[in-house]
Amino acid sequence: MNTKTLRNDYRLLSMRERYSLLEAASLRDDQSEIAAIKAASPKVSFQGMDLSKLAETVQILHKHNLLERIGLADIAMDLFTAICYELFPEKPQNLFESFRVAAYLYVVETDSWIKACDEFGADAKKYRRWQAKIYYAAERLETHDELFRDCAFSEREILARFPNGRTVESVAQSYLKYLRQIEAENKVV
Repeated sequence: MNTKTLRNDYRLLSMRERYSLLEAASLRDDQSEIAAIKAASPKVSFQGMDLSKLAETVQILHKHNLLERIGLADIAMDLFTAICYELFPEKPQNLFESFRVAAYLYVVETDSWIKACDEFGADAKKYRRWQAKIYYAAERLETHDELFRDCAFSEREILARFPNGRTVESVAQSYLKYLRQIEAENKVV
């Protein structure tokens, strides 16, 4: 049996079976397989609001931002733990500076998303309170936020060390550029 014969039978597969094949094809970037699965899948049509794609994108970015903040907080807390327990007594200054960089990046990620949301009429702070009710890691972030802000390098200090470093403004503009692109692509005229 050849590939073409197998692909002809895709229409007989359940949605779950086709999804499994689609995911595998996507992970190996097999565009012809993806096209064959799409062609064999029943088509549905629906109507939605013009803002549906933008709303979906904002929800995805809320979650992306949460994951970024969790990752940065995890790095910062690992460094903080190493400092507190003097795990590397020969390099305490390096550890503290690394902790302050991680804390700075956490603050940048936190504040840049708030800034981007403010421009688009979304309430990042309210969404974060909702996330904290559902995700334990989001709740923990709120408890560490003050520590990170108190210890983080200032933007001026970071830019003195890393002239092309990330700033709240540069990261917010990246978010906004992506949101404006989604908005423009889905504008109904």
